[in-house]
This record gives sequence, structure tokens and C-alpha cells, in this order.
Amino acid sequence: QAGFFGDFGAASTAGAEGEAADADVAAEAAGLGDTGDGDGGGDGKVICTELTSKGLLDKDVYKLEAEYADKYISEQTMRGYHFWAVPIVKLMRKSSIVTSCIKPFATAWANQVAHVYKPDLYKTGSLLGKVIISVGVPICYALGWFVLTSNYRTLYEKDNVYGN
Repeated sequence: QAGFFGDFGAASTAGAEGEAADADVAAEAAGLGDTGDGDGGGDGKVICTELTSKGLLDKDVYKLEAEYADKYISEQTMRGYHFWAVPIVKLMRKSSIVTSCIKPFATAWANQVAHVYKPDLYKTGSLLGKVIISVGVPICYALGWFVLTSNYRTLYEKDNVYGN
């Protein structure tokens, strides 16, 4: 199974073991268990983690999306994603309105990824998810060239988990 955009999303293994362990700690703090195997840069799916921890995204879809991202989304793409997603999660924790606005987009992304990654299990995808993938992955990849790594793990520290 190839990534959506070849090298745009291609994960490297450099430094991935530590990031995978960090993502597992974050997911465990959110009550979601192990989500990464350390093969790539896809750890730290903060919006989907937040929605799943609130019961707003199916746990099976979340785990499949997390597995896909770990395998096929590059560290550079995740760096660009974290640049804007970490502040969004902080807003989601303070506002149910923000959460409600983000949910359809994240759900569409996750459902489309599940469909592409495991079409036998998820027969239908999402048109919105296709658009988000087609536009969002290249934007996050490009952002990843220009931004520093965000420490998404701070979202899961005791003082920050409940929107403080």
C-alpha cells in the first residue's frame, strides 16, 4: 500500500522510535492505547486523538488512521500539521463550538484514510476526506519545511489535558 502522494507523505525512520513512544504516551493519557509502531513520522495525530478521547470519532477508525499515518505520513508533513493542529486542539478543549466545527473535517479525513488503507473493511470513503487529503497533505508538507517541531506532547501533560 503506497502513501497518498508518494514522497509527500513517505515516512522516514530517522528518530521515529522516540516519537512513537511519545505518541503512545499521549494516546494512553487520552485512554486510547498504543497507536504507533515507530516506522515513520505519523505519530501525534492530535485532532483525531482529541475527538476520539471525547467519544466523537470511532476508536477503530482512529487506530487505523493512526497506523496509516505512522506508516505513510512523513515527519516533515507531521511537523507542518502540528504547527496549526496543536493550537486548534487547545481551542477545542475550551470550546465545544470549535470542536463541533472541526469534527466533520477530521471525521471525513479519518474515514477516507480508513477506506483507502483498508477498503475491504471500509467500503465507502468521503468526498470531503479526499479534498482534505488532496489539499491538506501537500500544505502540511510545505509548512513542514518552514516551521520548527511543535511539542504536541504538552497537550497531554496533567495541567493541559482538561483545557487549563
